Amino acid sequence: DISHVLLAACCGQLGMTEKAKVSWSQALTINPDYSLEYKRRLLPYKDPAEFEDFAEGLQKAGLPE
Repeated sequence: DISHVLLAACCGQLGMTEKAKVSWSQALTINPDYSLEYKRRLLPYKDPAEFEDFAEGLQKAGLPE
């Protein structure tokens, strides 16, 4: 579910690594094939900088692309 992924990205940006990992795990339980590349292809952002902020939050949380 995208809400878990968005929460993981936000928590990553805020330095809340453990909460980010829990949210990411919940997202993968719902959709085990989810990846940033999949998200980039499926739902392109109008402003690419917004996607980069999203991806950066997940990366700060130590989550794979």
